[in-house]
Formats: sequence, C-alpha cells, structure tokens
Amino acid sequence: MVITGRCYCGEISYESAGEIQNSIQCHCRECQYITGGSPNLIVIVPEEGFRFTKGTPSEFSRKDLETPVKRFFCDKCGTALGTKSPARPGSMIIKVGTLDDPSIFKAQAVILLINGLGSLFLTSVFIQQAGWTPTADLITIGQFLGVVFIVNGIWSWRFPDIASENLKSIGMLFAIGGLLFTLIILFHIVTGAVAGATAYINIILTFFKKELKIIYILMNC
Repeated sequence: MVITGRCYCGEISYESAGEIQNSIQCHCRECQYITGGSPNLIVIVPEEGFRFTKGTPSEFSRKDLETPVKRFFCDKCGTALGTKSPARPGSMIIKVGTLDDPSIFKAQAVILLINGLGSLFLTSVFIQQAGWTPTADLITIGQFLGVVFIVNGIWSWRFPDIASENLKSIGMLFAIGGLLFTLIILFHIVTGAVAGATAYINIILTFFKKELKIIYILMNC
C-alpha cells in the first residue's frame, strides 16, 4: 500500500510504501501542545518504507528529555508532518491531516465501541442476527458482553497514552487477546454454533482490521 502526503504549502512531500501498522487518536499532553489542544490523529508505518520525496523537513527534539521524540515539520508553513519515537523503533508516525487521502484513517477503537453499544442496547437484534432465539439469559449475557466491548474500546482509544514507552510490549499482549477473540469466533462458525451477519461481520472485522496488521508487525520487528 502506497500512501502520500505533503505540508500545507507543498514544499515538503512524502510517501510510504509499507502497510499501516496502527491508526491512533492520541490525547496525551504532548500531542495537545503539538495540535493546539485537539486530539492528534496519526497512522504508524514502517520506517524503511517511508521517504520524503520533495524538500527536506526541519527537525525538533526536546533537549531536556532523556528519550525525546524527533518531530518533522515544514519551516515555511509550519505544518507538523510526522514523528519518530523511541517507543516505536523502526516506525514512522504520520500526521493524518497531511495525508493526500485522509480517509484511510480508521480508528480501531470505533469498531469495539459500535459492537459494544449494539450488544448493550440492541441485544435482541444482535442475537437474532447470530441465528439464535433471544432468551432472558442470552440477553443478559449479551449486555454483559456489550459492556466488555465498550471497556475494550475505551482501552484501545487511551492505550497509546497509557502504554508510553512500553507500547510495543503491551501491544503484543493486546494482540494475543485479539487473536483469541478471532479463534473463538471462527471455532463457533465452523462448528455451526453461530451463523448469520453478526458472526460473519465480527470475524471479518476482527481479522482484517487487527490480525493481519499484527502478523505484519511480528514479521518486521
């Protein structure tokens, strides 16, 4: 996958030939300084596939920090282009606002939140789509699962801020949990325990939005 982008004035351009490793909406204090207060929308790509195709960006790193990030920006228009972080060795962090096609940004936490809200407030509909008959017990279980999905969605949203320099290690543990979700859904589909739109949509979203990226990261660590 090739993605391209540039600064506001067009003096600096870049391209990335690697797959997107993660899409994040960060609210940490440092990102608030960089964006002026709004959340920082970023995509993370392999450093080896990233290059500046036009111009040379200016760089900035804080001297008072032990492990500062390196920030790249255009010295003419001031656009923040991207970052290299000690917490993500071998990766380039790109600002979504500089992408030529910002629509490629998909926050993964949104999927969990949608599933959670649906399971919590549209429990009977989700159960019927799975091919089951809604009962009081199933509705109770479905609502509990809805809360679990919502909590996981919030956790995914705040994950980069909480993990800090341990992002890579904790991310691998989180990936194992995602893999287990994929396997249990697949098992129930194969054995015929579940069917319908809910099961198929969940296995597709879980695998293609998360597991393929995890496999890519593991192969390139």
